[in-house]
Amino acid sequence: MAESTLKQKREERRSRRQQPVSKAARATTTQEAENEEVVENKALTPKKGVATPSRRKAEDAEQKKEEGNFITRPLFAFREYVEGVQEEMQKVAWPTREETTHLTYIVTGVTLASALVLGLLSFAFTFLFELGLTQPLVFIGVFVIFLILLFAYARVSQNTSSNF
Repeated sequence: MAESTLKQKREERRSRRQQPVSKAARATTTQEAENEEVVENKALTPKKGVATPSRRKAEDAEQKKEEGNFITRPLFAFREYVEGVQEEMQKVAWPTREETTHLTYIVTGVTLASALVLGLLSFAFTFLFELGLTQPLVFIGVFVIFLILLFAYARVSQNTSSNF
């Protein structure tokens, strides 16, 4: 039951993000259609002939830079920064309470598991180091085994080709 509601909420968020294409935006002549195909192949959108909202804001910001004195300009800049942050925060798609709880459990579990593994490795190496200090033959044997494993890994990784 909970999974179905999570899926429904995700689908609702996705549908809100997707903008429907109006019929007016589609090409009406064959030449415009060909231009759109060329543009789509280049992954660019066709020119609209007018400045986009972000360009208009940039142009307005350039004009405002010239306004004011050396005291008020930083205050205006700070205000614009805060307004920009507020605009970006409104664009964020926040997770639901269930998603946040689920992800918190995952992060906590992975953190505890990695802490346990690292703790066991630390305990094992401490034990081997103490044993090696009291009996140098054990220390030398473990060191030689480590060098053999390192050499074998280097040979195997050298022989395999990378896909990158």
